[in-house]
Amino acid sequence: MENRKVVFNTNQEHLANLVKDQLSNAGIDVLMLDKHDSISEVVGGFELHVLEADVEKATQIVNEHNS
Repeated sequence: MENRKVVFNTNQEHLANLVKDQLSNAGIDVLMLDKHDSISEVVGGFELHVLEADVEKATQIVNEHNS
């Protein structure tokens, strides 16, 4: 997946979208993956992936959101 790294994961879609928007607004290209099992919505979650070059900046934004 073109040298992308996971910088955030959660089971809550609204929270994943909120953080995705914050990263996008900072100029970071974000890919959100829904990792839920197709049979059970309980298994899995949402992951936000960014390019390796943006990991440090994205991690800083995620940490600010979580504090």
